[in-house]
Amino acid sequence: MEDPASLARALAGDAALAHRVALHDAAELGLLGLVVEVEGRLAAYTLGYPLSDSVFCILFEIADRDVRGLAQYIFREFCRSLARYKFINAMDDSGLEGLRHAKQSYHPERIVPSYIVTAADGSAGPA
Repeated sequence: MEDPASLARALAGDAALAHRVALHDAAELGLLGLVVEVEGRLAAYTLGYPLSDSVFCILFEIADRDVRGLAQYIFREFCRSLARYKFINAMDDSGLEGLRHAKQSYHPERIVPSYIVTAADGSAGPA
């Protein structure tokens, strides 16, 4: 088993790659998003996809923490652009207390449990 620091680095690398691919290939992947620039630099972005005619899933929401209110701004504006959907699924909180608190502050209609599934042999599945 990998040590926790190595695992954290590997997961961070995987997440960074997923974000790069999603940003680069958003149209081909059927993703919709919003980008915010502050003083000419990328300060926030969010991407997601329609799950059905009534549900839109937000995959990523990244905002510069040094810009006060930016995370709330991008979430609000993206949701406004998605008004045709009855539900916005902002996904889980990844077990992070601060993120859990922030998501609860939006007063979700319901919270759907999420799970991580692994194969019986402990692997993550097909490679």
